[in-house]
Amino acid sequence: AQRGADTLRNLRQWVSQAQGNPVLTDDWQAINVHDAIHHVWQLLRMPQQFPAITLHTQVSKALTLMLPSVLLEQVLANLVLNAAQAGATTVWFSALHKDGGVRIQVQDNAGGIDEAQLYQAFQPFMTTRKEGMGLGLAICQRLVRYANGDIEIKNQQAPDGKAGARVTLYFKPNQEGGRSGDNSSAG
Repeated sequence: AQRGADTLRNLRQWVSQAQGNPVLTDDWQAINVHDAIHHVWQLLRMPQQFPAITLHTQVSKALTLMLPSVLLEQVLANLVLNAAQAGATTVWFSALHKDGGVRIQVQDNAGGIDEAQLYQAFQPFMTTRKEGMGLGLAICQRLVRYANGDIEIKNQQAPDGKAGARVTLYFKPNQEGGRSGDNSSAG
């Protein structure tokens, strides 16, 4: 319940804020990437809701980055749900330090995205599902950019050889110019 309230508060705050550089406040904290991925998987009840889908991670248990609380989980939850609703049977996560920041990749094997739609993926109200609102990736992009990061999506063959989509999140070093967390990438 508390995380749900935090998510709503963050969404309201995000909507009301002007564009610009993020400011480190008390709401920013060291987020453990490995724990966030596994928490999202459990929070979404993936084993119960989508029993045919499996999770593979290559993420250090010590890898952290400075972000507003629950921002990473909001983004990851949307990406996992998109993959599951597109028919993925496996979702792969990898994360590592890259160029002083942190790169997180989310790969699925759901067949990829039509090239024409790929270039509009972050446009609000762009959806391929009848029941979709088309706001998920647009919100993800705004949240990631708010946190001084970048997001991109492309079609990429999955490790199992099937076609799929890969979303790459890159969070630049924090405002103090340092980097957070551990330097390893496996785990």
